[in-house]
Amino acid sequence: MIDKVDVTVLVNNVVSEPKLLAEHGLSLLVRFASGDSQGKVLMDTGQTGEVLMKNLETLGIPLNDLLAVVISHGHYDHTGGLLRLLTFLRRPVKVIVHPDAWGLRINTKSPARSIGIDLKPTQIQEQAEVVSGAEPVDLTEHIFTTGFIERKEPSEQITSFTREKNGLFVKDDVSDDLALVLDLESEGLLIVTGCCHAGIINTLRHAIKLTGNRQIHTIIGGLHLIGASAERLAGTVEFLKEIHPRKIFPLHCSGLKESCYLKEKLGDLVELVGTGAALKIV
Repeated sequence: MIDKVDVTVLVNNVVSEPKLLAEHGLSLLVRFASGDSQGKVLMDTGQTGEVLMKNLETLGIPLNDLLAVVISHGHYDHTGGLLRLLTFLRRPVKVIVHPDAWGLRINTKSPARSIGIDLKPTQIQEQAEVVSGAEPVDLTEHIFTTGFIERKEPSEQITSFTREKNGLFVKDDVSDDLALVLDLESEGLLIVTGCCHAGIINTLRHAIKLTGNRQIHTIIGGLHLIGASAERLAGTVEFLKEIHPRKIFPLHCSGLKESCYLKEKLGDLVELVGTGAALKIV
């Protein structure tokens, strides 16, 4: 049983607290306590090591009890600080990453640009224990990654990404996208997302299927609703009303206009925060 959980926003597009830095990226630190044990899990490492490490230093957060680093997917704005973080830790730590995260990836929206990880797997393997995130990975009895998220919601299909595979450019459905789940039992599920390229509806359904827990306590992270159609936004709101989480913290790629739409439709369920926000979950 998890007794206490809080989440600190280490990297986001905007700041909530002075003296911190922002960038287009995301990093979330989950701190938990269970009985006499406690630990931390880091979801993503932002776009640059400079911002991540500066904010950690400013906030005075130690990482001696860091259990693992979870890479939500293989895009530059979620992985850029990984190598610098591992060098700073000076000890082996688990890095959970889907095997499909590596390689050349392109966002084809004009102007087309590279959006993949600027690292090779060997650079990480030299300093960390790399664990495949293709399937769910248990970090504790009640904390785990989702593995591949089933894509069944038609409105959440990705259309603007391609990637290199076996010498050819093919459609990239971001199959490496995964989330972190904390099962708070009767309190519900805490869902921590990176960019949620699989879609928030698909992600929540997948987490419920894995746990059998239909109560959603909190959703925090990127929802990738930026630029979403009116139909998709309306459908997302209706689904969230049906699920009725206690709190939603849309970050990073959720989109300012789209996050405000969620706030308008869902009221106090939605809270807009930035880098430095320390959120007590339970």
